[in-house]
Amino acid sequence: MERIERLIKERRIKLSDCLYHTNRELENGGKIRILVLKEDGIMRCELVCPRCKKYSYIERKWEKPDKRRKVVVTVECPECGEKIKVKRMK
Repeated sequence: MERIERLIKERRIKLSDCLYHTNRELENGGKIRILVLKEDGIMRCELVCPRCKKYSYIERKWEKPDKRRKVVVTVECPECGEKIKVKRMK
């Protein structure tokens, strides 16, 4: 899971350049990292699926979440179809 890390270092991205950034451990050894830059509004997502354990990289347009919802973003594993929900931090 180095693609987003490489992008951050190459572009010298600071927290103030981001609309959203999270790096989390998931159940069953899964991982997810999401980065959304203010300049382009593209969500970059790296994940290791907790079900199939395969690495995936996904890019798509960022849809700003409703503040009342507990889930910030839902990502589907392209390999097995597992839906991964990233919940709002408390």
